[in-house]
Amino acid sequence: MPALTAAMRKALTNFDAALPALKSMRDIAEHFDDYAIDRGRDSKISRKALEVGVIGNSVFRWLGSEINADTAVSVAQQLFKDIQQAQSLIANEGSVGS
Repeated sequence: MPALTAAMRKALTNFDAALPALKSMRDIAEHFDDYAIDRGRDSKISRKALEVGVIGNSVFRWLGSEINADTAVSVAQQLFKDIQQAQSLIANEGSVGS
């Protein structure tokens, strides 16, 4: 279903663009043990870089990047709306063939 694929690709691209550091931070946090012994996949991240993170009112800074929680909530809500709209594409596609 090309319309669904295009809609979901656009929604995910917008989400990723709004939170560019999210995937990297998540990946490193998920594999923290490997990075702690300098065996993480991203060789630019040393174990020393893991030591300092700063949490402010709504901003998390770590590994030279930051994520604003308010922005994260907003773009996550938009992604959810986009998924709901994509679901309607599926429903409409099913009713067209009936």
